[in-house]
Amino acid sequence: MSKELSQNIVESKNKTTTTESPKKLGRIALALSLIAGGTLVYAARQANMPEQKPSAQEEIARFVDDYREGTADLPDDAVVETFTIEEGGNIVNETTKLAKENNFSQDEMNHLGEGVLASAQAVYGFNKEQGEEPSSSAKVRAGDQVKAVVGDANGDGIRDVVVVEVER
Repeated sequence: MSKELSQNIVESKNKTTTTESPKKLGRIALALSLIAGGTLVYAARQANMPEQKPSAQEEIARFVDDYREGTADLPDDAVVETFTIEEGGNIVNETTKLAKENNFSQDEMNHLGEGVLASAQAVYGFNKEQGEEPSSSAKVRAGDQVKAVVGDANGDGIRDVVVVEVER
């Protein structure tokens, strides 16, 4: 009989009593209400935060995409230039020459790399997706044709040189 009694004790330890069920339900309800409250606080904070403005690089990449789709609005003073990569040259050297030819100010020259690199990366990505060459700056070689827009492509008041096409 002692064996039966000990089995009953074990069984009663594993069974949930009627007084424990409301406690468990209360804990679950408390956890769910804390989660819901936290979600509401987060949503309220997000609604009151100002919308994040895209970075200059994101705006330039968007301009390249719009240009390739034929929907880009060129700035009023924009010029579309085409140049050929010279032997031993690269896009950065050639766009620097282009900026000098277009009388860029020192401030515009200081920001030149931002637009060139962001736009060239967008073009390389597009070329790679399309299976076209060149798909990276490592594959650019003498004789490649580069089309660039010279103007304030991202609306920050500073002229850019934005690479919009690279063709072999």
